[in-house]
Amino acid sequence: MAPQTDIALTQLGVPQHLIQVFRDFNVLTKQQRSQVFALMEEHKKRLASGRNADECLKSQALINSLQSLFAPVRRLPSEILLEIFRLYLAPYQANHSPHRVSPLVLASVCAFWRTTALSSPTLWARVKVSAQGDFYITPRVDDRHAEGVRFWMDHIGDHQPWSLSIDLNGVVSPASSQPQPRLRVTPLTSLLGHRAIPQLQELRIDAEEPITGVESLTFPALKSLLVLWRQPNHHIQTLDTPFPAVPNLTKLVIVNAITLNSNTSTNKLPWSRLTHLFIEGITMHKWRMVIGQCVELREGCFSVEEPSQHIAEIVSDNVHITPTALPHLWKLTFLNKPPFHRDFQQLSFPALEELNVVFGQEGVGLGLHEGWRQDTLGAFHEVKQIMVVGRQARISSLENTMSLLLDATPFVERLEVDVKCDAGALLQLLTSDPSKLRLGQLQRLDITLNLDGPDHRSFPLAVFEAMVRSRGCPRASSSRAGSPPSLKQVTLRLSKTAGFHDVSRSIEDMSPQVKEAGVRIDVVEESVQSGVLPPSEDSEEYRHWNDGLMDFLVRA
Repeated sequence: MAPQTDIALTQLGVPQHLIQVFRDFNVLTKQQRSQVFALMEEHKKRLASGRNADECLKSQALINSLQSLFAPVRRLPSEILLEIFRLYLAPYQANHSPHRVSPLVLASVCAFWRTTALSSPTLWARVKVSAQGDFYITPRVDDRHAEGVRFWMDHIGDHQPWSLSIDLNGVVSPASSQPQPRLRVTPLTSLLGHRAIPQLQELRIDAEEPITGVESLTFPALKSLLVLWRQPNHHIQTLDTPFPAVPNLTKLVIVNAITLNSNTSTNKLPWSRLTHLFIEGITMHKWRMVIGQCVELREGCFSVEEPSQHIAEIVSDNVHITPTALPHLWKLTFLNKPPFHRDFQQLSFPALEELNVVFGQEGVGLGLHEGWRQDTLGAFHEVKQIMVVGRQARISSLENTMSLLLDATPFVERLEVDVKCDAGALLQLLTSDPSKLRLGQLQRLDITLNLDGPDHRSFPLAVFEAMVRSRGCPRASSSRAGSPPSLKQVTLRLSKTAGFHDVSRSIEDMSPQVKEAGVRIDVVEESVQSGVLPPSEDSEEYRHWNDGLMDFLVRA
């Protein structure tokens, strides 16, 4: 069957030898240019005569088509065209958009574009599979969809690293009692027996239940794995592992992992190789067992939960937890409710620089009355940066939480605080006290104050002024050799309600002694993005990490 482009050109009256010119996408020879110009002149004369409206439209369409033969894009080298393709597809591929925005669209334009697209493995390096299955029905893929996925993987090549996204939905019973046509399906594991699998480096699985559909498979080159269970089922108990064999995995993200309740469910994961680990929903006992094995870990993000009332935590009684140091961990984040009221059992982080605490819906209101343990907080003694975020509920007792944390971390140079609490009490907590080592190295402070009332008349200006003066250093002495570090910058975030500008002016007009302290003070709107929870890196290799984090924040 002739391509649609050939049929359209034939209907316009383009000679067959020129149709081949369109298809080849080569620069025209001198003879071909003469033929094209002659044909264009002939049809321009027909247009000038204007004898028949339909004929004029046809002639104009023909002229436009012939003019396209001289377009600059026809002179592009294939490598330049490939880069244009890549930039065009990148935003759609990043979100695993439907295949209608795909290399297939580009390949349908002309023969040259088709050849370029089909022979460029990088354009096909992201694949999405939609499957159905659950605990009782083996995940399967509709045959037509499977055929398209195979075509896609065929063009990845034998050496191109690529990523796969599997959307695994439960089996839906038909609403009608009438017999339904039986669809032909392909088992998911069979589809993933493709020759491109050994080069797979990124895998994302979205599933309703705590299964993955790939439990029996091995992905030898996989570097990053994201498993997102949309609805954790507390009533399902299984000793079988839901994870594939991934011997070279370095980045693991698990969302809604409440069913990681047994040793056998995680024994196929190479904990000792992981450099990045994100787990939302794991009990303290299991977390301590897992993280103690992650000797290469560099970044960790965890939501540590209390044991479920519906499901017993299945762990071996004879498991002995030994003192552990994680020598490479430099960034640690706790989501929902930090387990600082629990015993870390001699877990230490000698290289830790950044500690983040992000309270979720349950985190602020639970457990704070227990207080945070000083021996546990001692594990963070060397950190240089702390961020505490919690807008879901009000923290009534800063003494049992923030005060203990700041006293245990005397080397903090940057502090970010965005929590619901009494603004005056928070500022007093941050005020320098000669009798304590609290925040003695602080240089940058970023605080969001949630003030009571519809305006900012309740802003504790005097307390704020006292805090800045206590931590500033007069310019005359700030350059002295051996002078202690002092506060250099304060970013104050306030909601833009009545009185916002009044507060800004009041701070600008603060006493000369405060200005002499040498502290830069910026007052910004609360909506302005702060440094709270920035992506780990802009690099694409952190995509799964950021996906897991954003999923939590949307629900938090």
